[in-house]
Amino acid sequence: MIIDEKSIIKEIQTVFDSDNESLAHDTISYIHENGTREMIPLLFDLLEKTSSTAIQNDILDCLTDTKDQNAIPLFIDAIRDARFATMKDRLISVLWQTNLDFSEHIDVLIDSLLHDNYETAIEAFTAIEMCAPLLSEEKKSLLKQQIRNGVIAEKSEKAALLGETIHILE
Repeated sequence: MIIDEKSIIKEIQTVFDSDNESLAHDTISYIHENGTREMIPLLFDLLEKTSSTAIQNDILDCLTDTKDQNAIPLFIDAIRDARFATMKDRLISVLWQTNLDFSEHIDVLIDSLLHDNYETAIEAFTAIEMCAPLLSEEKKSLLKQQIRNGVIAEKSEKAALLGETIHILE
């Protein structure tokens, strides 16, 4: 019997809605091994609604192993989503650990570097450092100016981090 992906996604949604942590763990493991990009939104939905640190860690570990370049917009949407503000640093960490090319979305990372807390800025810095070699010289120049403007406005512990970011873009 062949089960189509829509049926699998519906079953995953049913499991995630059940609040059964053991089943959720097993389902996340299934997604980790057999998942598709279409299953990623279900993981983000569960990540938002669960209070279980173990399930959150399982989800983040699963997402870290994403190899589908077309999934990057899903990660960027989650990073931008206010529902995930308290774990934005962890989502950016997952993003750069995928080793996928997210340079098209560097502006989201620059925004985090400039405006988020120090822990999130560190993760954004790491992500920027990873994709800097993929950027055009023109884009690097624009980003350096944007960061320089942020350095002038930033009078906190992030000023040194912003200066180092300019250095990696040179």
